[in-house]
Amino acid sequence: DKNLRTPYVLEWNLSVSRELWKRWTVEARYVGNHAVKLFRSSDLNEINVLSNPYTCTITGATGCAGQSVANILTEFQNAQFNLGLCGSNFGPTCASTARPLPIFTSLFGSATSGFFGSSTFTTPISQGQMGSVFDLLRRDNAFATNRSANFVPNFFVANPFLNSMIDVNNRSWSYYNGFEFEVRRRFSSGLFFQANYTFSKVLADQRFLTSQSEFQPYFSILNPRLDKNRAAFDVTHSFSSNFVYPLPFGKGQWLGGNAHWFVDKFIGGWQAQGLTRWSAGAPFSVSSGRITTGAFIGQNADLRNMTPQQFQKFVGVFKHPKAGALWLDPASGLITINPTTGGTTAVLCTAGQTTPCFAHPGVNQNGNFPFFGVNAPRFINQDLGILKRTNIPSISETFNFEIRFEFFNMFNHPNFTGLSSGITASNFGKLTTTVDNVRGGGVNARIIQWAVKVNW
Repeated sequence: DKNLRTPYVLEWNLSVSRELWKRWTVEARYVGNHAVKLFRSSDLNEINVLSNPYTCTITGATGCAGQSVANILTEFQNAQFNLGLCGSNFGPTCASTARPLPIFTSLFGSATSGFFGSSTFTTPISQGQMGSVFDLLRRDNAFATNRSANFVPNFFVANPFLNSMIDVNNRSWSYYNGFEFEVRRRFSSGLFFQANYTFSKVLADQRFLTSQSEFQPYFSILNPRLDKNRAAFDVTHSFSSNFVYPLPFGKGQWLGGNAHWFVDKFIGGWQAQGLTRWSAGAPFSVSSGRITTGAFIGQNADLRNMTPQQFQKFVGVFKHPKAGALWLDPASGLITINPTTGGTTAVLCTAGQTTPCFAHPGVNQNGNFPFFGVNAPRFINQDLGILKRTNIPSISETFNFEIRFEFFNMFNHPNFTGLSSGITASNFGKLTTTVDNVRGGGVNARIIQWAVKVNW
């Protein structure tokens, strides 16, 4: 966009704070913001499936002169009808009741072309992958001559001379609304404690998590409102706390208050400190793996005989002796586990099925599973440290050294990620990786360390 500008954020908040007894303070806050004119890159070369009527002009015994179709969507639906009628052939001459296909015939060059029986087309047509089929037809050199002779240049996409036409603009946005509650105890001679809980929601029309260079096709450039969804970084519930507690040992303390100075050097000055983190999982979707619309983007799956709210109750961490760690509870009825190999597959709907199952979306339809509609398994982590600080005033008033014993991910709790959530995946429902809990060092397990520090 030649008028591209810098995005900006509008922020607002309201807080109420009150000090209670013995240095305890509570605070409640409402925090909101609205990101405006965020960068977005999207493809303007979306397949035109609705507003392109076509009349064939190819004459001859295997031509289609005079045959008309309202648009690409109708043509694809007619091809599906023929395929259901004739099995491995969707050609317009495969049966007396077959429907005419002027667009396919004009591209293939003949109503009896071998392309009508090619699995290159019959497979995705049977699967409803309209976007995949016509993206191939509008780009493949095998059909270049017939495209040029029988179609106006922009019949399939806005600019036929480009594989994709990426438009970088300021059309994206996001909203954040959060309620925060915090409790604090100020440090004097005793405990310092701080804990906070956040309930929040982030809505956006982007699907990226960390990079603004990621390509973000719209579900449909004709209706950008379809892209309103939870942001990839939306975390509904989040709790964290930290504390520092001087242990009551040594001179002047509860235990060893009259200790000799030599003994006090060993038992005095110890502190315990900890950090607790708990949060709901990030949102995710269950995908169909199929491109059923004109936008070159995979659609979500259809969830049948179960609501997303009911589905959420079956998401967590579940151990299976053969399959390993699963994010989807086998009790949901939506996953099949091979008792020998441990392989997992999604339960796909059959005709008349009344129990929960997944299905692929229809032609030019988005799956009903909400985009980023459910939360992944929660995140839990507990760090703990014990340290002793010894002051050496003979050197300096601020000179001291510390002995520290630290436990990261103290309970060795695995936090899983890498959800296999495509219904065509051979490991559907599995958890494939774990989150690095320990300061971004690529370590997922518990770490115990000791250290000596000198401070001045």
